[in-house]
Amino acid sequence: MQTQLDFVHGAENNRESDLHYEANLKHFSRQAKLVLDLLLSGQELTSMRAMVEFKIGHLARRKKDLSDAGIVISERWSNNCKTWYMDENQIKTNKQLL
Repeated sequence: MQTQLDFVHGAENNRESDLHYEANLKHFSRQAKLVLDLLLSGQELTSMRAMVEFKIGHLARRKKDLSDAGIVISERWSNNCKTWYMDENQIKTNKQLL
């Protein structure tokens, strides 16, 4: 049985941000799903790669949205750049959540 995961956080800290969030919720949710799919396929993501190749403007926020939903994602620093990824065990475990 698949569980419906909510990949996007629930509220912002001011009304203007709330309006932006509400107007773009579908877009943010699509981006979080795309990040999840890429990581589950074994790909590694940096903010630059996410922006250039996949038009994801704030990878760190989408990563947090996924983590808040229970998805386990690893990270490491290399050449002053953070890379997010899933190892084989994390991929297996995370697929069981879906």
